[in-house]
Amino acid sequence: MTACPLCTLPLDSPLSSCCECCDLWWLDVNIASHHERLEIRPVVGDSGDSLQLMWERPSPFAIAVLLSFAVLGYGAAMVGLASIWIQPMALIAWVSAIIGVSLGGWVGSTTLAIVLLDVLRLARPSSLDFRGDELRVRVWRTWGGLWEAFRRTDVDLRRDQVIGVSLGLTQGMQTQLYLVHQSGHEIGLGWHGSREDALLYAQPILRWIEQAGR
Repeated sequence: MTACPLCTLPLDSPLSSCCECCDLWWLDVNIASHHERLEIRPVVGDSGDSLQLMWERPSPFAIAVLLSFAVLGYGAAMVGLASIWIQPMALIAWVSAIIGVSLGGWVGSTTLAIVLLDVLRLARPSSLDFRGDELRVRVWRTWGGLWEAFRRTDVDLRRDQVIGVSLGLTQGMQTQLYLVHQSGHEIGLGWHGSREDALLYAQPILRWIEQAGR
């Protein structure tokens, strides 16, 4: 896969890459072949109007731990700055300030960003909106690193462009959800969780695909 199957623009990586135009995360067919393709069966009813991909709610203990690290990180940065104010001519004070501000600021900002991401995903979850023959994909960009994860992909796909749904596994053995493109490549939805939730979320998508033949 050298180009985006949707936009035909060149991709950075032939196996897994995000298109700079449509913002979709593409996986090559060679990777997709290792995923579990879900079977499309005739169903009664429709897919509904919208599907929200809810994340697992973080425990209060985990949030408390992360906030504690944020406080410790920013506290270390403040101590470093205070050492300069107390002893502005001392070399050790400047060394302490540089280490405290850089390391403490990084720890504080990173852990605080993780907490904010959890809150944002719960307050505004990723969604798939079924609009006739179009599927609007609005998902958090969890595949591009911590700061990139604050952005959302928003793109429309036609029904004939989506031919299936597949499941993969993260390194932590959580289930990931993918759309199968007509090219055979896969589109990552940036969501991971339990297999039971993934199968539940896959059903409205499969119903929407199955309706193409009606």
